[in-house]
Amino acid sequence: HVASCMGRQDVSLYLLDAGADPTLRTSRGQSVEALCSDAHMREVMVGYDTNLRASPAKFSGSALHQSGDRVMQMLSALHFEPYFVPREPALSAPHETDDLRQLAVEMFNASPGQGVAFLVAAGVVPDFPSNINKFMVSANVDPERYGDFLGSDCSIARTLRLEFLNSLRFWGTGVISALQVVFRKIVAPRDWLKLDRLVCGVSHFWWQQHTEESKKPAAVECDGGGPAACSSAAASAHESPGPPAAESHELTGMRLLRCVGNPDSLHRLMFSVLMLQRWLASGHQLSLNEWAQLNSGIDDKGSDIPRHVQIGLYNALAE
Repeated sequence: HVASCMGRQDVSLYLLDAGADPTLRTSRGQSVEALCSDAHMREVMVGYDTNLRASPAKFSGSALHQSGDRVMQMLSALHFEPYFVPREPALSAPHETDDLRQLAVEMFNASPGQGVAFLVAAGVVPDFPSNINKFMVSANVDPERYGDFLGSDCSIARTLRLEFLNSLRFWGTGVISALQVVFRKIVAPRDWLKLDRLVCGVSHFWWQQHTEESKKPAAVECDGGGPAACSSAAASAHESPGPPAAESHELTGMRLLRCVGNPDSLHRLMFSVLMLQRWLASGHQLSLNEWAQLNSGIDDKGSDIPRHVQIGLYNALAE
């Protein structure tokens, strides 16, 4: 029933071949047919059930392939939605929850999408992004697979990514320290597109948290409108202490907000910092001037990020 709910036709047919009874119902009275989320899968299960009831003998896998072109055509039309998560679990109040949790972790580490689908289909956690993310963190799944999954472009990954980033506190951080908040919990994907999706979310929520706080009286205000005034503005008592001493060169909080200008510019700057960090970590050299030249025009209006902002970030990474 769980395999059918997940759309795992290979597992379903294997279990049927092993003698599983497709006529049984769950504790909620749900049949295998009712739990099937895929139309093609449902047709095969109904056809298999019909043939099983027609003969008291065991319906084997070889008999399935000999049952005619209709079943074979249905099998060839099957497809697996790798990141499908059912809304309703197949199990109600499942027993051996610890075993199911461990199995879900192992499945996630092998195939994240199928692991998430099993997690919900087996009734281990409710089908809510916050519950799923809390499980991933508390169960200590492979942080590399978790980060790679959150950077994926499928619908469930996008939902979990937004919920994960929304749960983090970016107030008072800078570019580097905000990224550290994220990548203390997950490993940054090696794939640049997946990494960019995560960075886009980080910049969005960083900007949202700071613009909301900027409307409060306690938020720091700049005395002037230029970068010099921005860099010299004192930190508000409402602002967090900021990053550790090793990152003290970067601009943080409201001062960074007023120097960058908009979330798109912050997104590009964060991504540039990650590229610089990987480049330097791999043993390559890149001077401040060369990096600043690469950053030319990355502001949303085609202008440059203030020089002192870039100097602080470069110094923090180069140390």
